[in-house]
Amino acid sequence: MPHHGQAESETDTHLPTVEPNLLRPHGLGAGAYIFQSNYLQYLKDLLPYPDRRVEVNIMIQPNSSPHIGTLCNLGVAFVVARRMADLGMEAVVTCDLCDRAGGEQVAVGGIVYQRTLRDTGSFQRNLPDYQELLQLLSRRYNVPFKLRFEAELLGSDGMSEILQNIIENRATLAKFLAPGTGTLAIRAACPQCGLVDRYGLKNSYAPDASSVSFLCPHHGQFTHSTKDSHHFMFNCQLLNLIIGYFYEKSLHNYIEIIGSDYAGFWQEQLLCRFLSKPMVIVYTPLISDWAGAKVSKSLYLRGTAYEYLKKAGMDYLLNYRTLRTERRDLGILWHEIERWIDEPYRLFRGYSIEYIHLLFQGTCQGLLHQQTERPTME
Repeated sequence: MPHHGQAESETDTHLPTVEPNLLRPHGLGAGAYIFQSNYLQYLKDLLPYPDRRVEVNIMIQPNSSPHIGTLCNLGVAFVVARRMADLGMEAVVTCDLCDRAGGEQVAVGGIVYQRTLRDTGSFQRNLPDYQELLQLLSRRYNVPFKLRFEAELLGSDGMSEILQNIIENRATLAKFLAPGTGTLAIRAACPQCGLVDRYGLKNSYAPDASSVSFLCPHHGQFTHSTKDSHHFMFNCQLLNLIIGYFYEKSLHNYIEIIGSDYAGFWQEQLLCRFLSKPMVIVYTPLISDWAGAKVSKSLYLRGTAYEYLKKAGMDYLLNYRTLRTERRDLGILWHEIERWIDEPYRLFRGYSIEYIHLLFQGTCQGLLHQQTERPTME
C-alpha cells in the first residue's frame, strides 16, 4: 500500500531489483537426466554408417549479420564435428544459407508476394560475415566446411522425385504444414521481376505432378518442371520436410544442428511424423531476453525491440559486426560452447542474454561455471 499522500502510479513504476545468484545448480530436464558426459559417443552410435563420413549441417536465413543465437548454433556445429573427428570419423560442416528466403513483401490484389533476400541485396550484404565466421571456426577446430546456397541444395540428385511426391500428396501435407491457408507454400520467382507468391495460392499443378505453374501479378503465368527442382522455393516447414526426405536416402551420416526453439511441436508434428528414418538432431540452447522469449533476428531488424540492450551496452550480442568492432573475444563463447558439448547437462537448457554478457565481461566466469550441486543421472 502507498503511504498517505503518495500516488499509486508512483509506486507502480518502481520495480524491485533482483540480484542474480551466480552460484546455482543446473536444474535437470530432458537429456540432462541421462547425459553427464559421452553425449557424442551416443550420437555416433545412432548414426547408420559408422565407417562413413558424417555431415554436420546447419541452416541459416542470412537476413542480418549473425546474432548471438546464430553464433551459438555455428559454434555447436563445429564443436560437434570436431568431437566426431576425435572419435575417428571423417567430419565436415555444411552450412546451408537460405539466400532465397523472404525479404521485402508487397500485397497485390489481396495476395502476398515477396522478393528473396538475394534479390533485395540483403543476402549479399550479410554474406561476408558468415564466410568470415565459417573460416574462423574451421581454423579453430580443424574441420572442413562447405557453404551451400538453396539452388545447389534443391538441385541435388533425387530432389526432383521428392518434389513430385510432395506435389502428389499436397492436400494431405497442407493439413499439417499449412493449416492457415490449406495450400503448401511451393514457390518460384517470376523470371522477369522476381516476385514470389508467398503462400502459393495461385499455383496450378499438372495432373501427373510433373510441373507447377505460377502466376506473377505483372507478367502472367510461368511454369517449371519438377525436373528443374533448383528453380523451386519453399517456406521453412516445407523445406524442413524436404530435407528430411532427402537425407533419409543419404548414403553418409547426417546430424542436423537446430535451435531449441524448433524442438517439440515443430519437429514432432511437422517433420518426424512423415519420416521412416528421422535424422539425428542436436538442439542448441535457447538464448532468451529478460522476459524469457528468444532473442530474435526478425525483431532486431524492426529496430525497436531491443532498445534496452543498446542502452545497456549489450547490442554487440545482436550483431556480429558490432561484436567485431568492439573487439570482443569470441574465444570466450567458443569455450562456453565446448563446455555444453563436453558436459552435456549444460546443453539441455537455455541461457539468458545477460548470462552471455557476463561471460564476455569476464569478471564472473568462475562463479558462472561453479556448481552448487552435481547433477545425478536418472
